[in-house]
Amino acid sequence: MSLVDFFSHNPYLIYKFSFLRDLVLITQLLIFLLYTVSKRKFVTLKLFSFSTIIAFLLSSFLALLINHPRPLSYYFNLLYFSASFPSKHVIISTLISLFLIKENRLLLISSLVLLIFVAFLSWVSLLHWPGDIIAGFILAIVVFYFLNFLQWLYFQKIKNKF
Repeated sequence: MSLVDFFSHNPYLIYKFSFLRDLVLITQLLIFLLYTVSKRKFVTLKLFSFSTIIAFLLSSFLALLINHPRPLSYYFNLLYFSASFPSKHVIISTLISLFLIKENRLLLISSLVLLIFVAFLSWVSLLHWPGDIIAGFILAIVVFYFLNFLQWLYFQKIKNKF
């Protein structure tokens, strides 16, 4: 039995998987916020906020450029208005994971497990194609390293002044 056949007999499971994906992402975000606030890592919090805004703007631009419908619209003849490319849930989850791993290597496994759950549930809920999920990973990684590079340049400039 294929995934589509399974969901055609149980269409409400799609909503449950989608809700579960949101719940996992919110859990990951709460872990990140609790960690950064408790350790007083406000620069990390600011950089995360800025990287999330940049990633959202880039992903929205890509969604307009590549108007790729969600898998639901192919399998169930539904008109789903938002584009699926790239996955914003995966972008946020990847950014959270990268920032947590940068700050504390002990959070590596838990952060990656939650990231894999978000990616898997994005695919299983038929809201994203695997390519959308991979594009979300790549976009988040590019934004993360680009902004960290800019931060490094900024601190080098300050260091050279003194």
